[in-house]
Amino acid sequence: MKLPILKAFSASFAYLTMHFGAVIKANWLAVLLLQIMLVLIMPRYMEPMMALQAVDAEANPADVFSMMGPAFFWVGILYLGMAVFYPMLIAANLRPIIRGETSALPFYLQFGMDELRVLLTFVLLIVLMIIVYTIGILAFMLVGMALSALSATLGGIVIALGAVVFFVAIIWFSLRMSLIFPATIDLKKIGVPYSWRVTKGNSWRLFAYWMLWALVFMVIVSIYMLFLLPGYFDVMKEVIAVGQDETARQAAAMKMNQMQLEMWDISKPGGWLNLAGNYVYTLITVALWNIAGGMAYRYLTEDASPA
Repeated sequence: MKLPILKAFSASFAYLTMHFGAVIKANWLAVLLLQIMLVLIMPRYMEPMMALQAVDAEANPADVFSMMGPAFFWVGILYLGMAVFYPMLIAANLRPIIRGETSALPFYLQFGMDELRVLLTFVLLIVLMIIVYTIGILAFMLVGMALSALSATLGGIVIALGAVVFFVAIIWFSLRMSLIFPATIDLKKIGVPYSWRVTKGNSWRLFAYWMLWALVFMVIVSIYMLFLLPGYFDVMKEVIAVGQDETARQAAAMKMNQMQLEMWDISKPGGWLNLAGNYVYTLITVALWNIAGGMAYRYLTEDASPA
């Protein structure tokens, strides 16, 4: 089955329009709890991280290590929370699209076998990405070193071409894995091999499909940054403009981190507005990303009737 790119893309928006209330019901509470978690954790994580950035290069290693403890603790809590909420949100959005199942309650808040399988699928994907990346880098380095020993020019050419090939291979692998979560929800199994199977022969079509969605997300992110982090782009320009000046680069990075820290501080003026903006942004992006994947999967499995 070939993916009908524009049809699947438009069907995603049609689904969102037809089932807007159900999409809100599936997401609103879990996204709210996720935002509360971030408000509680992010300042506690970022403050020690910013303190570490300001540490002198000649500081006592023992002192630096003791400063890392709080940051590691809170980032661990953050990842633990995300390991609960994101599988929940993925299942909440995909179960109605893939299996036609909706919650009888006015919210979706559960962690059952679907959510566990989604989490395990994600962990397996990370492991596979690490393996693919490591093997690719090692092969790339060994071939480059061997050819450089014979001819510096030949080695440089092969290394440049190899970098392009490696980058393309990573994108191709990512495309083949892009439907792991819909496959997991559909088959109630770890979705990695099934995503690989269902996307066979559709790499270019999936690339075009996800590029369309990348444009959509680019617009959403730009609006988000414009309203919630209006000075972020200016700081990014500073980071680029400083070049090799390490002191200036560190100062610009500190400024960026300070902006992000203030975004999660609800005691600051506009803090609640930032929280509301983050809530809406997360709800929209999570819902759209899952709807896009679910609709592509349904077309590739020849089940494109509206849910």
